[in-house]
Amino acid sequence: LSIVVHPLPNPAFTVSPNTQTFPNTTFLIDNVTVGTWDYHWNFGDGVQFNIAEPINHQYATWGTYKIVLTASGEFCEDTTSRTVTVYPPVPVADFEIDTQACAPVVVQFQSLSEYAESFFWQFGDGTSSSSENPSHTYQFAGDFTVSLLVIGLGGDSSYKELPNAIRVLFSPTANFVFTPNEVTIPNQPVSFINYSQFASEYLWNFGDSITSTEENPQHNYLSTGQFFPWLVAIAEGGCTDT
Repeated sequence: LSIVVHPLPNPAFTVSPNTQTFPNTTFLIDNVTVGTWDYHWNFGDGVQFNIAEPINHQYATWGTYKIVLTASGEFCEDTTSRTVTVYPPVPVADFEIDTQACAPVVVQFQSLSEYAESFFWQFGDGTSSSSENPSHTYQFAGDFTVSLLVIGLGGDSSYKELPNAIRVLFSPTANFVFTPNEVTIPNQPVSFINYSQFASEYLWNFGDSITSTEENPQHNYLSTGQFFPWLVAIAEGGCTDT
């Protein structure tokens, strides 16, 4: 009688590096197993190969993966494994906004950030939002600095600030009275008293196709009838109210 002892493979391989940060996801692999064997690789992401030397492997996304190498002969086999990690990407906060408008104005913000999981906007007027793409109403005139803080899946953060990105202009309030409300033509004038606020220019229409740019005009109507005067108040910057 004789005893036959078959050789047992001793699989071994190296991986470099042990960790990566997305989008860098490629690992260099070197099979250092001694002897001639059949090899089976399982990279832990559903990809498998039956080759001796895969050279490298690239993962599609972040996560922790167990690489298993099986070396086998006709009678015996053995396995070894190593774990590699692809860390989530570091986020990049980004947005663009450049708005000049009359108060009140609704501004739509859009995040152009990459790899962000959560968002924190500050609109420069004491208000904030945690929406990805918020809208915000600026009620009052002023220059406002907008900032965005984003946090990625791995807990890393990124920050961007645009100083004076929003300019909100004063909106005037048109208001006036006139006296008297009944006149005899053609020599009795109507006096218009302007109570408008935040305006620097005025455009009057007296309802008879006659206009004026005076602040407090007088007007003589030349025909009988009922007339409906109106006033456009214009603020610095071009904002208007009627």
